[in-house]
Amino acid sequence: MNRDLPLVELGVLLDYRNKAGSYYCKYELLEANILRITHSGVPTIEDIKIVLTAFESQCERMQVEASNPMYILLDATHLTNADFITRKFYSQKVAGYFSKKIIRYASIIAANQVVATISKLAAKKYSSIKLSYHDTYEEAIEKIRQCKALDEGLAEKTDERGHSIYHANWVHREYIYIHHKRVSLVSKPEWNIGREKDPYQLRLYLIGKDLLLVKTVGSPEIEQIEEVVKKLWAVIRYSKQVQLGLIADYSQRGYLKKSALKQASDYDKALRKYWSKIYFILNDTAKIAFKTFDQFKPGFTENIRMASGISDALTKYHTEGKGDSFLHNEAKPEAFVANVNQKGLKNKSKDELIAIIEDLQSLNANQNQLIQARNQELFETIAQISWDNTYNYKELKVPITDPYSDLYIAIQMLQIDVRDMLNDLICMNKKLELKVQERTRDIAYKEANLRAIIDNNDHSIWVCDKELVLVDFNLKFQQAFQQLFGSQIMLGQSLKEAIPDLKVHAIWMHRLTNALSGSQLNYTDHLEGVDGKVYIFQSVLFPLVTEGEVSGISIFSKNITREVHKENLIKKNEQLLRSINQNIQEGIYRRKLEGEVVYVNQAFLDLFSVESIEEFNSHSIEHYYVNPEEKRSLDKEITQKNAYRNREVLYKRKDGSHFWGMTSAILVYDSSGELLIDGVVRNVTVNKKAEEKLTQQNEELKKLNEELDRFVYSASHDLRAPLSSLSGLIDLVGMEDNEENKAEYLSLMVKSVKRLDNFIQDIIHYSRNARLEVEREPIDFEEAIREVFEGLEYLDNAKSVQKEIEIIQDKAFYSDKKRLTIIFNNLLSNALRYTASYRPDACISVKVVVGGDNVNIQIKDNGIGIATKHQDKIFDMFYRATTFKPGSGLGLYIVKEAVEKLRGKVRLESVLNQGSVFYVELPNLNRPAE
Repeated sequence: MNRDLPLVELGVLLDYRNKAGSYYCKYELLEANILRITHSGVPTIEDIKIVLTAFESQCERMQVEASNPMYILLDATHLTNADFITRKFYSQKVAGYFSKKIIRYASIIAANQVVATISKLAAKKYSSIKLSYHDTYEEAIEKIRQCKALDEGLAEKTDERGHSIYHANWVHREYIYIHHKRVSLVSKPEWNIGREKDPYQLRLYLIGKDLLLVKTVGSPEIEQIEEVVKKLWAVIRYSKQVQLGLIADYSQRGYLKKSALKQASDYDKALRKYWSKIYFILNDTAKIAFKTFDQFKPGFTENIRMASGISDALTKYHTEGKGDSFLHNEAKPEAFVANVNQKGLKNKSKDELIAIIEDLQSLNANQNQLIQARNQELFETIAQISWDNTYNYKELKVPITDPYSDLYIAIQMLQIDVRDMLNDLICMNKKLELKVQERTRDIAYKEANLRAIIDNNDHSIWVCDKELVLVDFNLKFQQAFQQLFGSQIMLGQSLKEAIPDLKVHAIWMHRLTNALSGSQLNYTDHLEGVDGKVYIFQSVLFPLVTEGEVSGISIFSKNITREVHKENLIKKNEQLLRSINQNIQEGIYRRKLEGEVVYVNQAFLDLFSVESIEEFNSHSIEHYYVNPEEKRSLDKEITQKNAYRNREVLYKRKDGSHFWGMTSAILVYDSSGELLIDGVVRNVTVNKKAEEKLTQQNEELKKLNEELDRFVYSASHDLRAPLSSLSGLIDLVGMEDNEENKAEYLSLMVKSVKRLDNFIQDIIHYSRNARLEVEREPIDFEEAIREVFEGLEYLDNAKSVQKEIEIIQDKAFYSDKKRLTIIFNNLLSNALRYTASYRPDACISVKVVVGGDNVNIQIKDNGIGIATKHQDKIFDMFYRATTFKPGSGLGLYIVKEAVEKLRGKVRLESVLNQGSVFYVELPNLNRPAE
C-alpha cells in the first residue's frame, strides 16, 4: 500500500438531502480508506447521479486507485426499494467501480430483505462486485477491517466454505493480526516444499513461540513424505520448545495413496509426542477418510480436534482447546454393558448367569421386533412417497436416543420436502393449465390473424408438401389460377396434375424440384391468361425445413403487371423530362431556403459560367446577385406568398459579367418534409437592352418633337423678324433721297442680314451635331482657339477685349474637331458680346488642361454675368437670359448637345454684373499606342 497519500481528515464528507425530502445520503470516513455510506428513503436517478459524482470527487481527492482502494460500509437499514431504471444505473456504476478496483469490498447492513435480495442479484449479475451482508454495524466493520488486513497481507484468508487459503504475503511478513492482536510470524523458504503452481506444496509457519501452522496443497508422493518430516523437525528445533501446538490445514489437500498414508501414519506416531494440541482443517473428502480411519484405528484420532478454519483453530488453541471435537463425543454411554459390569459376572451363579443371558436374549428379541417395526414403518412411508397417487404426510415419532433417530429425522424432512414439492407442483400445474389455455387462445387468435393476413395479402400464397400436393393457399392464389388457366384449384390436389398448360407445367415442375433440394429461388414469368392478356408474376420459393429436412415449399407470387406498366411509363416520362431539362434554354434549379443549391440543369450552369453544382455552391447565393438585397427581397416574398412570377433580376456570372434574368419560383416540400425552392431563370439581356434602347429612342423622339415644336415657333419668329426689318429698310431707302440716311439704312440692312446669317449658322450647327457621327482626330487646342478668335474679329469692340490663352498639354488628345470648334465658337462669341461693350477692361481667359484620359476647358469672362434664376435654363433651346444683346437662344443649347455627343459634361458658374465661367470636360476618344 502507498503510505505517501494525501491526508484526508476523518468525519463527514457528504450530507445530502433532496428537495422533496424523500431521500438522504451521508458519507463518513471512519478510518483510512474505510467509508461509511448511509442511504435512507427512496432515491431517484438524479439523486444517485449526485451522490456518485460526490463519491468520484472524493476518490479523486484521496487518490483512490487499484493500489489504494476504498472499502465501503453501506448502511441500507432505512433504504426503500427504488425503481428499475435507478437500480440498474446504480448497479452498473458500482460494478464499474469494482471492475476498476476503486472499491475493493463492501459490507452491507440491510434490515430490508428486498434491498438485501436486490443487492445479491446485482452481485450475481456483475461478478466484479464483492459483498457481504450483516445485521449489525459491529459485524460489518469487523468484516471490512478483516478484508483490508487481507489485502495488506496481515490476516488469514478463507474460501467460501471457511477453509483457509494460503496468502503468499505471509512469507514476507514478520507479524500478523489475529483478532486485532499482533502476533509474531516466522516462515523460512527452507521450510517450504514446491512453488505456487506445483502439484504439491507445503508451507510451514511458526506463529508466536509455540504454535505451528502446516498448510498443504495437493497430495504428496511417497518419496515426499520423508521430506515433509524433515521440514517439521527443522521447525521443532528452531522453536526450542518441548511441545508445540499443531494446526494442520488440509482443506486443499488431495487424496492420499494407501502406501503414502501408511508411511504418514508411521511418522505421525513418532511425532505425536511433540504436539501439545492438534487441530485439523479438512475438506469434505478428508473428513470422510478420517471418520473411516477412526473406525479402523480408534486411538489414532483420539486427541485430534476439528476446526473450520485457521481463525477457528487459533481461537480454540488459545482457549485451551475447549471447542467441540469433530470426531468424538465427550462420552460414549453404554448403560447396559456398564450395568452388566457393575453386577460382576465373576461372582454370579449359574442360574443368575442364565437369567442374565435370558434377559439379554429378551432384550435382543425386543430390539429385533422394534427394528422390524421401524423398518416396516419406514417402508410404508417410502412406499407411499413412491407409489401412492395421493400423498398424505405421515408423522414419524422416534425418541432422540434411538440409534436410528437421524434416519427418521431425515425421512421426516424428506416427507416435508416432498409435500412442499407436490404442493408446488399442483400450483405449477394450475398455472401451467392457465398458461396453456391462455397460449391456446393466443395461438387461435394469432392463427386467425395470420389467416386474415394471408387471405388479404396482395401476394398469391400457396404451400405444398414434398410430394407437391397442395396443403394450403389463399384467395388471391385461387383467383390468379382461375385467371390464368380457367379452372378451379382444390386443397389436396397434386400440382403435377393441376397445371393444364404443358409448357408452364414443365417449367414449374423443374422449379419445385429444385426448391425441394433446399434452395430459395426467385422467378419472373410473363403468362397469357384466358382473356388473352399477358400478366407478369414475380415468385419466390421458400423450402420448408422440419428437423433438418425439407418437408415442403411455400410460394409467394405477386401480379406485378400494373407496377411494371407504371414503371415503364415512369421511365418514359423520366426520359422525356431529362430531354426537356437538358435541351431547354431556361436554367432550372432547386435550392434550400438558406441558399445551398441541390439541383441544376446544364442551361443553369451555362447561364452563370460554372462547370458544376459544386463550383456554383463554392460561393454564397448572394454572390450571384449584382444587388444582394434583391435576393433577400425575393426570399421574403416567397416565404409570405409561396411563389413569385416573372421578376427581372440583374445577375452576376463567375467571370464578373452581368446578365438580366427573368425568374420565377415556388415553395415546395420534398419527400422528407424539407422546405425547398424550385425556380427557373431565363436570360432576357437582349430583350432588356432592346427595351432600354426603345425607351431611350422614345425619350429622344419625344425630346426631338418638343424641340421641333419650339424650333418651328422660334425659327419662324427669328427668321421673319430680320426679314421684316430688311423689308422695311428697303422701303425706306426707296423713299429716301438723302444719301446719308440711305447709308444708315444700308448699315441697318447689313446688320439684319448678319443677324439672319448668324441664326442660319446656328441652325446649321445644330443640324450637323444631330446628324453627323463623331469623328476622331488629334486636336491642337491653341490653333483651334486662335482660329475661333480670328473668326470673331468682326464683332463690335472684339479687338479691344484682352484675350488670355493657357494650354497645358503633354500628351496627344483625340476628339471631333468640328464639334469642338462649335463649342469654342459659341462660348467665346457669347463672352465677347456680353463683355466688350460692357466693361472698358474687358478680359476673356481660356485655360486648357489635357490629362491622360480627358481634357478640362475653362472659359472665363468679366462680362455682365447671368442671374441665378436663369442659370438652370440657359442650356435650353431658344432660351435667352437677357435682352442686352440680340441672339437666337440656340448657342448654349448647341454647346450642351455637342458636349453630350462627345460624352462630356458642361457646367456654369456666374455672378450677375461680375462675369461667368464655363467648365467643359471631354474624354480622350482615342489614345494611340505609345
